[in-house]
Amino acid sequence: MKAAWAAVLGVIGTLAIVAIGDLISEEVRVRLDQFPAVVIRLAGRRLPASIRGDWIDEWLAELRFILRGAEALPITRLIRGTRFAISLLLHGARGVDRELEGANQDHQELVDPLLGLRNRDSVSATATKAFIKDLESLSPGDRLRFQRAARRIMAGLL
Repeated sequence: MKAAWAAVLGVIGTLAIVAIGDLISEEVRVRLDQFPAVVIRLAGRRLPASIRGDWIDEWLAELRFILRGAEALPITRLIRGTRFAISLLLHGARGVDRELEGANQDHQELVDPLLGLRNRDSVSATATKAFIKDLESLSPGDRLRFQRAARRIMAGLL
């Protein structure tokens, strides 16, 4: 009788250990999967608050794209995601600074063709001034996105 109870308790103990092991394994898997996103948010803290949210969103979207092909491969996801996130942590803020400096320098490159279009296409001076004022009021991140789009559009117009 004692042997039967020992066997039952052994089976229950084994099942409990397996269940707890699975729970711990799943917890570790989820935490490791979230690690690159945490590092990206940490890298974003190095940016000015006015542009931080936009860049973090962009970087997280890029991370999702990078990890898209490795859904079932947890080690590959961890390596690819961590490599991308660490590169942003080490170099991301400097890259954004360079890009924003370039955007501020490129601002005049956008305004000059607009003035040329105004002269060529009879767009009113008031409308052009209002547009330039609106452009200058954009946040640096929004201005950069607008400038990228405007360059593509103007390449076809000019």
